[in-house]
Amino acid sequence: MILAHLSDLHFGKLCDAHVVECLVNDVQACGASAVVISGDLTQRARKREWRGAEQLIADLAADPTIVIPGNHDVFAWWFPIRRLVTPLTRYQTYIRPQLDMEWSDGSVAVLALNDAHGWTVKGGRFSLKQLDRLRAFGQSHSSARHRVLVVHHQIVPSQFTGRGDVATRSAELLGAAGKARIDVVLDGHIHRSSNRVIPAGTSDWELIQCTGGTATSSRGRFEDTGRNLYNLIRLGETVTIEERCYNREARRFERERSSSYRRLNTGWTFIDEKRSET
Repeated sequence: MILAHLSDLHFGKLCDAHVVECLVNDVQACGASAVVISGDLTQRARKREWRGAEQLIADLAADPTIVIPGNHDVFAWWFPIRRLVTPLTRYQTYIRPQLDMEWSDGSVAVLALNDAHGWTVKGGRFSLKQLDRLRAFGQSHSSARHRVLVVHHQIVPSQFTGRGDVATRSAELLGAAGKARIDVVLDGHIHRSSNRVIPAGTSDWELIQCTGGTATSSRGRFEDTGRNLYNLIRLGETVTIEERCYNREARRFERERSSSYRRLNTGWTFIDEKRSET
């Protein structure tokens, strides 16, 4: 299976007028079996931004399309009552009523958990009910060849994350992910594309963390400032993550780097990395 992993679209802050069309064309040309969007579809949760995100999903025409909101998808602070009481009603109106999502075809199982809320400035948090759902997910899909978890915020700190970038209860979630034998965690939020192996809490399992850069916005950060990337993830005997970068002059996405991982008894290990010559 090939997953197209998009994150941090930020409609309202697009990098140029052509990037959305180029993204749709590239995802379809690459033969993605499913699309995963790990949050921040909009910049300020305005209606016109939601209409843009809704159209993108329709144009991708992927079945399934697995989506969760991000912290930018809640009402802004100048709508304090809406932000605190009904923070994601526009997401539920334009995208889908449910905030969490689960899908499986028997071979690959995906669980997407919303960690965006209106009670924080930009941070996220997981509920105890979501931790229970993750544990149940691992049990009910124990025979799946691959298990994938989708969140928006980071679940482990890195050199690129601040205190507000890591969601509350992330340590507990990571431990539950290890016991559920999650193979890949897809996330976003920090606008920098990366992938690596991380230990799943105190369990004896190591999983792949795959962070999506900003696919369409002008808000890239760190080394990805001014850049737009998304991931193609090939799930098979190995897991290969191909980062595709937008070439604005050529008006197309191009392969920039691919990283491969192999399964061990205790999880996953890095094999090699290949970079484009251009």
